[in-house]
Amino acid sequence: MNRFHILTLFPEMVMDGLNTSIIGRAIEAGLLEINAVNIRDYSTNKHMKVDDYPYGGGAGLVMQPEPVYRAYEDLTKDMKKKPRVVYLTPQGTTFHQEMAKELAKEEELVFLCGHYEGIDERVLEEIVTDYVSIGDYVLTGGELPAMVMIDSISRLVPGVLHNDDSAGDESFENGLLEYPQYTRPPVFLDKEVPEVLLSGHHENIRKWRHEQSVKRTKERRPDLWEAYEKGMEEKDEEERLESITGYESYNLNANTEIKTINCEEVNAKGRIIGGCFDLITEIAGTKYDGINEFNEKYQSDGIIWYFDNCEESLENVIRHLWKLNELGYFKYAKAIIFGRFGVVTSNLGLTIKEALNQSVITKLNIPIIYDANISHKGPCLNIINGSIATINFKDNKGTIKFEIK
Repeated sequence: MNRFHILTLFPEMVMDGLNTSIIGRAIEAGLLEINAVNIRDYSTNKHMKVDDYPYGGGAGLVMQPEPVYRAYEDLTKDMKKKPRVVYLTPQGTTFHQEMAKELAKEEELVFLCGHYEGIDERVLEEIVTDYVSIGDYVLTGGELPAMVMIDSISRLVPGVLHNDDSAGDESFENGLLEYPQYTRPPVFLDKEVPEVLLSGHHENIRKWRHEQSVKRTKERRPDLWEAYEKGMEEKDEEERLESITGYESYNLNANTEIKTINCEEVNAKGRIIGGCFDLITEIAGTKYDGINEFNEKYQSDGIIWYFDNCEESLENVIRHLWKLNELGYFKYAKAIIFGRFGVVTSNLGLTIKEALNQSVITKLNIPIIYDANISHKGPCLNIINGSIATINFKDNKGTIKFEIK
């Protein structure tokens, strides 16, 4: 668990802002802990005053050192080691994604929020380890920068996004800005979704997205583009290819873990058929759908279904499974295999396991396997559609043997 502690004069401000959406759900799930400490509670003044005029004169007030130090000492007295203390100040190093990754590794992080003209330098020298700014401008206090940093860092904590690969497609992760995003409807104000995104051709989609990321970075952040070009020159060929295409290297020794939903061991044999959710659900029930004929032709063999998923949300996956079941797709199903999804998104914060458990397929009383080594994530093993497949899975490992007949 990652714990964030905020030393502030306005605890309600930061807690109200951080107890919602993805961060709020992560707190409820026990992945994060956020604690706001009111510095004013540590004032020795009967009016709870924490500021005074600056020595040497000048405009404004300065936060006194003693309340800050007392709050820090009380906060850290039971910690195993002294935590990193981030002081939010326009005089600090500008916050960036690599810094977020570094700070995400810390179990305990303290954010010190200044106000007025800042905090007495003596206490800063005593407790602060990092001086950080979120940009070259001045705010009324450190609370908003602290919230920005906590949000950014939290997204990198395993489990917070329910899919640790989600953050990998975003701006700055590969040195480029993120490509444009589109969703339904396909036409809005006479503007159409780019045709390539509707094609189902994943290699062309990834190529298009990379081209758009390059174009956007050149136009909007030439400084990033210059750094990206320099970094690419230093990569070896395999790293360079992966950076450009977005594909993982084809690796038969990839460290993966195959999982099951309703059983610990799977042994099944049947005619295997399947493909990408994004495409199958588009043609299901249309004149191009020949599954009923396929099912009846091979009912004596039984059917093993497999699916992968490029971009559909988990809520859509649940709906698609219901639709396919209603259309009779799983009439003779002996097992269902889900590959490693390319992208996992959920408006409700679901995991893949939770989504599959909520879907209609759990009522079919057949084995369900997910995170198999097929689909959009390495090692991307092939499936021979229409072959007789014998599947054996146990202890998070498994085999699929194909017979053509």
